Amino acid sequence: MFMKSYFLLLMCIGLVVYPSFAQQKQLSEYFTKVVYRPQPSATQPDDSEKKLKKYRLAKQLSSQEKSELRAIQEKDTLEKSEKYKLYDFNNDKRWDLLLVEATYFGPSKGFQFYANTPSGIKYICDNADSFIKIQVSKQVTNIYYLLPIIERGECDVLYLITLNHTNNSFSFAKAYYAEQMEFGKTLQKIDYKENVLQEETVLRFSAKINEEGSWKELAPDEAYNYETKILNGNRIAVYPKNSKYQILSEKQDWLLVAFSPDTKPTEISLAHGMEWKNRDAYIVGWIKKPKN
Repeated sequence: MFMKSYFLLLMCIGLVVYPSFAQQKQLSEYFTKVVYRPQPSATQPDDSEKKLKKYRLAKQLSSQEKSELRAIQEKDTLEKSEKYKLYDFNNDKRWDLLLVEATYFGPSKGFQFYANTPSGIKYICDNADSFIKIQVSKQVTNIYYLLPIIERGECDVLYLITLNHTNNSFSFAKAYYAEQMEFGKTLQKIDYKENVLQEETVLRFSAKINEEGSWKELAPDEAYNYETKILNGNRIAVYPKNSKYQILSEKQDWLLVAFSPDTKPTEISLAHGMEWKNRDAYIVGWIKKPKN
């Protein structure tokens, strides 16, 4: 009886830990390998839209599933749309991802994302605008989705969606970072442990100390290629002692990190107008490597 209870406990722990691990792995993948920042005239960086077509499932939602979808849309005041597509990434003839076309500010084209779980349709997230990369395997599908910059001074917001085909679960996370941020190189050995600040620390968009200048001094760019707001210099946030973070990369005596959504900064300049629901997200930038 004890062994059975112990085994069930381990299974529960695994289901709780998995999403966090998946999100951390996706963050490392993006900020050291995928890396894409939109430019005014840039085309999509890879063939994600074409790749999606490869996994499209030629079937319709059942009557029960349509009822579940309408109930979710009504509860969360989401746009009701009849335009949807189903995707099967692990080729088991069961849809994994439901995309419902929607319109956002601008107007901007976007999607509502839903997962097919053992307990029915589950809402993942929704917003505009473009798929950056889709990584598919038999066990897991990773989706990188980047929001558009609508107003001057907004930051980049990356959506991280993981579909676990082993147990038909999913995880979702968001990452905020400055558009002018420097990115890192892949670490030889990625350590997914959680680190804790020993003192108040400044988060910057580049691996150097710059305290000069303010965002208001920047002249508007006619090409609409604006830089994200700053506190001053290259400061984008200030985190208090005991804040939690994950190391993504390093450069000499600097670390590229992602601060946990559970950790709140005392100051921050990163914001996006299309994130009106919830701003709990990883905040990514550079910090000086702790002396100890």
